[in-house]
Amino acid sequence: MINKISALASIDSQKVLKSVTPLLSSGHTGDPVTKNNIDIILKAISKQSKIEFKYTYTGTDLKKHLRYDGMEYSVSPYTIVRRQDRYYLIGNYDKYDTLSYFRLERISEPEILEEKAIPPEKLLGNGAKTRIADFVERNIYNFSGETTFICLTCDEDRIDLLVDTFGTAFHIEKVENGKVTAGVTVNDGWGITSWFVQHCGVVEVLEPESVRNDVVEHIKLLNEKYGVF
Repeated sequence: MINKISALASIDSQKVLKSVTPLLSSGHTGDPVTKNNIDIILKAISKQSKIEFKYTYTGTDLKKHLRYDGMEYSVSPYTIVRRQDRYYLIGNYDKYDTLSYFRLERISEPEILEEKAIPPEKLLGNGAKTRIADFVERNIYNFSGETTFICLTCDEDRIDLLVDTFGTAFHIEKVENGKVTAGVTVNDGWGITSWFVQHCGVVEVLEPESVRNDVVEHIKLLNEKYGVF
C-alpha cells in the first residue's frame, strides 16, 4: 500500500513517507499537480511545519479559478488519503479546531511555512491516528454530518461492496436466506444518502428512519426530473 503511493513522490519524499504519514489507501495518478502537491505535503509533514496554499474550483468556462479571490489557507498537514480515485489532504485548517480535507488537485501554489504545525495529539487528544482514520472512514464521499449508526441489508454476494466503501468499519449482524444485515457508523449527510441512492438496487437502509426517508426523498426528486416511475 505504502509502496504503491510512494511511486507518486520524489526520491527524497519516499524516504520520509513511511515514518511521517499514515497513508490510508493506495493508487496512482498521472496528474503532475497532484504529484507535486504530494511531494510538498510530505516534506511539510516530515518537518512538522504548516503549509499555505490557495484553493481552486472549476468555473462555467471549465477552467480552474481561485476560490474566494485567492484567499490563502494555512493548514497543519497530517496525512494524504485516496478516496474514489481522488487524493485528499487531511489536516487542521487554522480557522477551525477540527479536521478538514482538501482535494490535492485543487490545491494551488502550496508553500511550506516556518511556523510549526499543530500536533495531531494536541488537536485530537490520545489516539490521534485512530481518530484521523475514523474521520476518513465516516466521511463518505468526504461530506460531513452528524455521526450516526446505520443498519442496512444487502445480498450476501455484495459484501465486497461494503468492504470497498466502509473498509472493515462495519459488522455483520446476521445472515439469513442469502441476505446480510450489517451495521456501520458513518456521518449522516448528502454523501451517505447519495451512496445509498447509487446502490439502491442492491443495498437497502433499514434504520434509522431519518436516513431511509432521506433516500426516499432523493429518489422522488430523481423521479421528478426523469419521470422514471
